[in-house]
Amino acid sequence: MLLKHELKQQLGGFLLWTGVIGVLIFSFMLMFTLFEGELEGFTEILDSMDVILDMFGMANLDISTIEGWFGADASLLLLIGGGMYATQLGMRVLLKEEAEKTADFLLTNPIARTRVYITKYYANVIYVVIFNVISFVVTWISIIVIEEPFPAFLMILYFISNIVLMLVLMTIAYGASAFLRKAPNGIAFGLAIALYVMNSVTNVSEELNFLKYISPFVINESGVIFSEETLQFGFIGYYSAIAVLVFFTGYMYYKKKDIYT
Repeated sequence: MLLKHELKQQLGGFLLWTGVIGVLIFSFMLMFTLFEGELEGFTEILDSMDVILDMFGMANLDISTIEGWFGADASLLLLIGGGMYATQLGMRVLLKEEAEKTADFLLTNPIARTRVYITKYYANVIYVVIFNVISFVVTWISIIVIEEPFPAFLMILYFISNIVLMLVLMTIAYGASAFLRKAPNGIAFGLAIALYVMNSVTNVSEELNFLKYISPFVINESGVIFSEETLQFGFIGYYSAIAVLVFFTGYMYYKKKDIYT
């Protein structure tokens, strides 16, 4: 019952984020046919702009191919938009009970805080996975519409990586929210953008390379995935461990937290 309630509560936001990003992905992919004949020349121009390509994680992408085009524009929507959605989702779900004055009703029921904490998190996981499944399907349909061959293996790799990234961001935000009192949407969005900018900076400055161990966005760089055809397993393991640590630290605090009603 609690899981169904959480899924229903979050449905509106999920439909909004998924709908907007899905429409934008579809639109960007359809634009491939408009520039297809001119992309080879444009690729040569981009090759001379190494710093910009490195900054956005688009090095080694050939935008004259459908996967390169996806990696250069649509993937940025998923990175930034998906990152903002995941961070907001993780940071708000626990805190909304206090913000909406419903914590007194929820916690006076015969439901352990452990169950509340895990069930709300599980609802978030479901929406993150469905968000990516729908985005994958929209990408697949758009490529079929423009009659291009679908690079199934590369796209599956990319969306697996994006699911991991969003789960890491959501989990860290979820665990951290246990220590807060209010649901700060602005902070959630700002945090996601700041982490993305950090990762962009590391791609153009070796002196700031340590930021890769602060920004989870290093997990999902289209230039790496589409050129090397593999996942960033080292960073996936590192950030998954951090997410688990934050999750359980938040859980231990939430069990004894004084919740305002």
